[in-house]
Amino acid sequence: MRYETRDGSINTRSTMHTFEALLQEVTSGKYNNFRAYLVQKNIKKLNLGKMVRNISLRRLGKALQGTNITHLNLKHNNINDQGIKEFTEALQYTQLTHIGLSFNEIGDQGAKDLAKALSNTHISFVDLSFNEIGPHGAKDFGQALVDTHVSCIDLSFNEIGGLGAKELCETLYHTRVTELHLSGAKIGDSGAKHFCRALFQSHLRRINLSMNEIGPDGAKYFADVLPNTAITHINLSFNQIGSQGTKDLIRVLFSTQVAHLSLSFNQIGFQGAKFIAEYLPHTKVTSVELSGNDIDERIQYKIDETIQSNREKS
Repeated sequence: MRYETRDGSINTRSTMHTFEALLQEVTSGKYNNFRAYLVQKNIKKLNLGKMVRNISLRRLGKALQGTNITHLNLKHNNINDQGIKEFTEALQYTQLTHIGLSFNEIGDQGAKDLAKALSNTHISFVDLSFNEIGPHGAKDFGQALVDTHVSCIDLSFNEIGGLGAKELCETLYHTRVTELHLSGAKIGDSGAKHFCRALFQSHLRRINLSMNEIGPDGAKYFADVLPNTAITHINLSFNQIGSQGTKDLIRVLFSTQVAHLSLSFNQIGFQGAKFIAEYLPHTKVTSVELSGNDIDERIQYKIDETIQSNREKS
């Protein structure tokens, strides 16, 4: 367990034992000592990963009321849909802005219930990666984000698929979400096509679609739509776009807002690297990640020089 105090001091073992003892009191419905401790120490970031598996989330939510906690991490706690429903009852009475719920057992209904509860909160960042959310859950989650402050969501490594990604993206048009993480969501080329159709209607600025089995066709779909978006950061690392996909993507970047591009581990090869070196000077790109592509040192040097030049001009 780790938490941060105002002075950034390192917490002693005895202090941690005290905290854990107070946390256990929450199990029996005793909140005052735990709450007073958090307030006294002015703790704002709280990591409870693997620590509240046997604690009622309804009681935990109540215990956080009146504290200064803004960042809460609840990963690895076997939280299911019922647990999320209980926890959300108290969210509106907290100061939370960031909530991490990765590596739990949250499904479609839990995602929907959570999103509905966010409208009366200050929460802007939600991490639901590595859960059990499917395409319908992703859509319902996005629809429920209307009238919330949420600007960044992470749904990586859920069973969302291409259609789910498209429907999620469509719902985000009516929200404040500008950053979306969908790594390992099993999108593929066909899913990329559906996703891109909805992309130009969203307010997204940053997208992470790494590890999604996207190939040259998928890269072409992104190339077709990017000039009509406000995307500044795009991560397509650990896919299979190859040299042709790289060419299609890189040659349209001059007419986009893209400044940060990640194509690591994409089988780009010699030709793909040449395309990047050739077209990059005509773009706004100031950061490019290309590791794992066996790029020739001379070409890599030229790319690095271009990036430095672009940074100086930006």
